[in-house]
Amino acid sequence: MTDDLSSFDEIDGHPALSSRQRRGALLAGAIALPACWLAVVLLQFALLGFQLAHSLQSEGVDATVLPAMLALVVIIAVLLVGGFFLSRRILQHYAVAPAVAITWRGMGVGFALALVAFALSASMSSSAVTFAFFAGMWGPWTPFVGRFVLTGAGALVAGTVVGGLGWWWLAHRLRGPAPAASR
Repeated sequence: MTDDLSSFDEIDGHPALSSRQRRGALLAGAIALPACWLAVVLLQFALLGFQLAHSLQSEGVDATVLPAMLALVVIIAVLLVGGFFLSRRILQHYAVAPAVAITWRGMGVGFALALVAFALSASMSSSAVTFAFFAGMWGPWTPFVGRFVLTGAGALVAGTVVGGLGWWWLAHRLRGPAPAASR
């Protein structure tokens, strides 16, 4: 009998993820983390809108803002819960276990890393837009719109990459032990 280590990690003896499992983990993270990240961004807009409505202290403004805030809260809840269950379902479909543990830990690790990536994205987009504005490339709305668009696009790309790699890493670290060799 030969020792075939091609399907096992040489370091810890755990079976390696199959290409199908690896693809599933990458896909689950690349979809779930940006969906949940979008929910956090929408929550910030909801809190900002709520604060603005109360600072104006006008009954007409509160009456029109409240339904929009409630709709936004429903969208946020759907994105957060949907991102979690979608990740779990994708991981189960691709036979990546433990799906719930990978998803929960992925959310925590992903949010921390995505926050750092978002800060870098905002910094880089601010520098690029400021340079373009002072070089006379665009009009007066460039600083606001450019920063918003570039930061949003950078956050989406960063969340997708961080989510995919984070879920893949967790699937790798949380996989079960190698099956006992039969003699």
